Amino acid sequence: MSVPLPVVVAASALVSSPVAWLLHRGLLTGQDAVERVLVLAVVTWLALNVLALLAFPDPPRPSAVPKAPETDESGGQPVSSDAL
Repeated sequence: MSVPLPVVVAASALVSSPVAWLLHRGLLTGQDAVERVLVLAVVTWLALNVLALLAFPDPPRPSAVPKAPETDESGGQPVSSDAL
């Protein structure tokens, strides 16, 4: 299960808000801020995908249904491989 893009963008914006504050106060350069935001976006995407995998695992695949024995057309008796 993959997390939708708007969820990742919103979570990344929330996590990287301190970077925006440091950039606004002049404590970070623009390049440093962009690098930190990109790293945080990747880490957030990975964390959300792991969380989604653990919280909502894929349902198990159905097992194969056993096949009913073949019957002949006249009496409905099972056909054995010896009779062929």
